[in-house]
Amino acid sequence: MTGARRPLRVLHVTAVETSNYFLNNLARFTSREDVQLLAVTLGRPGSFVTDLEALGVRSWAMTALGRWSYPRAVLRLWQLVRRESVDILHLHLFEPTVLGLVVAALAGRPAIVTRHHSDAVHRLPVGLKRSAYSALERWVEGGIAPDSLLASHSGPGVARTRPVCSHPKIAVYDGRGDINSASSYSCQERGLGWALNGRQSGD
Repeated sequence: MTGARRPLRVLHVTAVETSNYFLNNLARFTSREDVQLLAVTLGRPGSFVTDLEALGVRSWAMTALGRWSYPRAVLRLWQLVRRESVDILHLHLFEPTVLGLVVAALAGRPAIVTRHHSDAVHRLPVGLKRSAYSALERWVEGGIAPDSLLASHSGPGVARTRPVCSHPKIAVYDGRGDINSASSYSCQERGLGWALNGRQSGD
Protein backbone atom coordinates (compact mmCIF):
# COMPACT_ATOMS: atom_id res chain seq x y z
CA MET A 1 0.00 0.00 0.00
CA THR A 2 1.48 3.32 -1.01
CA GLY A 3 1.23 6.48 1.06
CA ALA A 4 -0.64 9.56 -0.10
CA ARG A 5 1.35 11.84 -2.39
CA ARG A 6 2.14 15.13 -0.70
CA PRO A 7 1.50 18.42 -2.52
CA LEU A 8 4.31 20.00 -4.51
CA ARG A 9 5.81 22.77 -2.38
CA VAL A 10 6.48 25.94 -4.38
CA LEU A 11 8.19 28.91 -2.73
CA HIS A 12 7.58 32.29 -4.39
CA VAL A 13 10.43 34.74 -3.78
CA THR A 14 9.94 38.45 -4.42
CA ALA A 15 10.71 41.86 -2.92
CA VAL A 16 7.26 43.46 -2.76
CA GLU A 17 5.80 44.54 0.57
CA THR A 18 2.19 45.34 -0.37
CA SER A 19 -0.66 43.00 -1.23
CA ASN A 20 -0.02 41.17 -4.52
CA TYR A 21 -2.99 40.49 -6.80
CA PHE A 22 -1.22 37.74 -8.76
CA LEU A 23 -0.11 35.69 -5.76
CA ASN A 24 -3.40 36.27 -3.92
CA ASN A 25 -5.27 34.79 -6.89
CA LEU A 26 -2.88 31.86 -7.04
CA ALA A 27 -3.65 31.22 -3.38
CA ARG A 28 -7.40 31.38 -4.04
CA PHE A 29 -7.55 29.14 -7.09
CA THR A 30 -4.65 26.67 -6.80
CA SER A 31 -5.61 23.16 -5.70
CA ARG A 32 -4.21 22.63 -2.19
CA GLU A 33 -4.14 18.89 -2.86
CA ASP A 34 -1.69 19.38 -5.71
CA VAL A 35 0.37 22.45 -4.76
CA GLN A 36 1.29 24.02 -1.44
CA LEU A 37 2.20 27.66 -1.95
CA LEU A 38 4.77 29.40 0.25
CA ALA A 39 5.97 32.99 -0.12
CA VAL A 40 8.86 35.13 1.02
CA THR A 41 9.71 38.77 0.40
CA LEU A 42 13.07 40.43 0.81
CA GLY A 43 11.14 43.48 2.03
CA ARG A 44 9.53 44.43 5.33
CA PRO A 45 6.45 42.75 6.82
CA GLY A 46 3.35 44.31 5.32
CA SER A 47 0.13 43.50 3.54
CA PHE A 48 2.02 41.14 1.20
CA VAL A 49 2.55 38.79 4.15
CA THR A 50 -0.71 39.40 6.03
CA ASP A 51 -2.97 38.99 2.99
CA LEU A 52 -1.31 35.74 1.91
CA GLU A 53 -1.38 34.40 5.47
CA ALA A 54 -5.11 35.18 5.57
CA LEU A 55 -5.48 33.03 2.45
CA GLY A 56 -3.65 30.13 4.09
CA VAL A 57 -0.24 30.69 2.50
CA ARG A 58 2.66 30.58 4.95
CA SER A 59 4.72 33.71 4.30
CA TRP A 60 7.87 35.37 5.58
CA ALA A 61 9.54 38.79 5.34
CA MET A 62 13.36 38.90 5.32
CA THR A 63 13.65 42.68 5.84
CA ALA A 64 16.76 42.65 3.64
CA LEU A 65 16.70 46.36 2.86
CA GLY A 66 20.12 46.81 1.28
CA ARG A 67 22.68 44.78 -0.62
CA TRP A 68 24.85 44.63 2.48
CA SER A 69 22.16 42.39 4.00
CA TYR A 70 21.91 39.99 1.04
CA PRO A 71 24.48 37.42 2.27
CA ARG A 72 22.42 36.94 5.44
CA ALA A 73 19.23 36.79 3.36
CA VAL A 74 20.76 34.03 1.21
CA LEU A 75 21.59 32.02 4.34
CA ARG A 76 18.10 32.49 5.79
CA LEU A 77 16.46 31.63 2.49
CA TRP A 78 18.58 28.47 2.15
CA GLN A 79 17.59 27.44 5.68
CA LEU A 80 13.93 28.08 4.87
CA VAL A 81 14.10 25.99 1.70
CA ARG A 82 15.57 23.05 3.61
CA ARG A 83 13.33 23.38 6.66
CA GLU A 84 10.12 23.59 4.61
CA SER A 85 11.20 20.87 2.14
CA VAL A 86 10.63 23.24 -0.79
CA ASP A 87 10.52 21.47 -4.16
CA ILE A 88 10.66 24.47 -6.53
CA LEU A 89 11.64 28.13 -6.15
CA HIS A 90 9.55 30.50 -8.26
CA LEU A 91 11.50 33.76 -8.54
CA HIS A 92 10.15 37.24 -9.27
CA LEU A 93 11.97 40.53 -9.99
CA PHE A 94 15.69 40.99 -10.53
CA GLU A 95 17.41 40.95 -7.14
CA PRO A 96 15.20 38.22 -5.61
CA THR A 97 15.92 36.20 -8.76
CA VAL A 98 19.69 36.55 -8.39
CA LEU A 99 19.58 35.56 -4.70
CA GLY A 100 17.06 32.81 -5.41
CA LEU A 101 19.25 31.26 -8.12
CA VAL A 102 22.15 31.14 -5.67
CA VAL A 103 19.96 29.43 -3.07
CA ALA A 104 18.50 27.00 -5.62
CA ALA A 105 22.01 25.99 -6.67
CA LEU A 106 23.16 25.56 -3.06
CA ALA A 107 20.07 23.56 -2.09
CA GLY A 108 19.93 21.50 -5.29
CA ARG A 109 16.41 22.69 -6.16
CA PRO A 110 14.98 23.69 -9.55
CA ALA A 111 14.02 27.34 -10.05
CA ILE A 112 11.49 29.09 -12.26
CA VAL A 113 12.32 32.65 -13.28
CA THR A 114 9.45 34.99 -14.07
CA ARG A 115 10.56 37.92 -16.19
CA HIS A 116 7.84 40.47 -15.54
CA HIS A 117 7.07 42.89 -18.37
CA SER A 118 8.93 40.61 -20.76
CA ASP A 119 10.16 43.26 -23.19
CA ALA A 120 11.24 45.74 -20.50
CA VAL A 121 14.89 44.65 -20.57
CA HIS A 122 15.15 45.63 -24.23
CA ARG A 123 13.79 49.09 -23.47
CA LEU A 124 16.42 49.85 -20.87
CA PRO A 125 19.17 52.24 -21.97
CA VAL A 126 22.50 50.61 -22.72
CA GLY A 127 24.38 50.30 -19.44
CA LEU A 128 25.02 48.19 -16.36
CA LYS A 129 21.43 47.25 -15.58
CA ARG A 130 20.63 46.17 -19.14
CA SER A 131 23.86 44.15 -19.34
CA ALA A 132 23.07 42.35 -16.09
CA TYR A 133 19.48 41.55 -17.13
CA SER A 134 20.63 40.32 -20.55
CA ALA A 135 23.31 38.09 -19.03
CA LEU A 136 20.77 36.63 -16.61
CA GLU A 137 18.33 36.04 -19.48
CA ARG A 138 20.96 34.17 -21.52
CA TRP A 139 21.86 32.08 -18.46
CA VAL A 140 18.30 31.11 -17.56
CA GLU A 141 16.87 30.66 -21.05
CA GLY A 142 19.92 29.46 -22.95
CA GLY A 143 22.05 27.83 -20.28
CA ILE A 144 24.95 30.19 -21.07
CA ALA A 145 26.44 31.20 -17.72
CA PRO A 146 28.17 34.60 -17.78
CA ASP A 147 31.93 34.66 -17.34
CA SER A 148 31.49 37.94 -15.46
CA LEU A 149 29.01 40.66 -14.57
CA LEU A 150 29.75 44.35 -14.26
CA ALA A 151 29.45 45.95 -10.81
CA SER A 152 29.52 49.67 -10.12
CA HIS A 153 29.93 51.97 -7.14
CA SER A 154 28.65 55.51 -7.48
CA GLY A 155 28.25 56.60 -3.86
CA PRO A 156 30.55 58.92 -1.92
CA GLY A 157 34.07 58.94 -3.26
CA VAL A 158 35.36 57.91 -6.68
CA ALA A 159 32.91 56.22 -9.05
CA ARG A 160 34.27 52.84 -10.10
CA THR A 161 33.30 49.72 -12.03
CA ARG A 162 34.68 46.21 -11.68
CA PRO A 163 33.97 42.84 -13.25
CA VAL A 164 32.49 40.27 -10.88
CA CYS A 165 34.02 37.02 -12.13
CA SER A 166 32.62 33.50 -12.02
CA HIS A 167 34.32 31.28 -9.44
CA PRO A 168 37.20 30.46 -9.24
CA LYS A 169 38.33 33.42 -11.35
CA ILE A 170 38.99 36.87 -9.88
CA ALA A 171 39.33 40.34 -11.35
CA VAL A 172 43.00 41.05 -12.10
CA TYR A 173 44.28 44.57 -12.81
CA ASP A 174 46.25 44.88 -16.05
CA GLY A 175 48.82 47.20 -14.47
CA ARG A 176 48.30 50.00 -16.97
CA GLY A 177 44.77 51.37 -17.17
CA ASP A 178 42.51 53.35 -14.87
CA ILE A 179 42.17 51.37 -11.63
CA ASN A 180 38.58 52.59 -11.30
CA SER A 181 37.47 51.21 -14.69
CA ALA A 182 36.36 47.65 -15.33
CA SER A 183 38.08 47.76 -18.71
CA SER A 184 41.42 47.66 -16.86
CA TYR A 185 40.64 44.23 -15.40
CA SER A 186 40.29 40.71 -16.73
CA CYS A 187 38.94 37.54 -15.13
CA GLN A 188 41.77 35.12 -14.39
CA GLU A 189 42.33 32.06 -12.24
CA ARG A 190 44.75 32.85 -9.44
CA GLY A 191 45.46 31.13 -6.12
CA LEU A 192 43.76 32.22 -2.91
CA GLY A 193 47.04 33.45 -1.45
CA TRP A 194 47.52 35.73 -4.45
CA ALA A 195 44.03 37.16 -3.97
CA LEU A 196 44.53 37.72 -0.24
CA ASN A 197 47.55 39.88 -1.00
CA GLY A 198 45.14 42.37 -2.54
CA ARG A 199 46.82 42.45 -5.92
CA GLN A 200 43.60 41.63 -7.73
CA SER A 201 42.19 45.06 -6.97
CA GLY A 202 44.96 47.25 -8.33
CA ASP A 203 44.55 49.66 -5.41
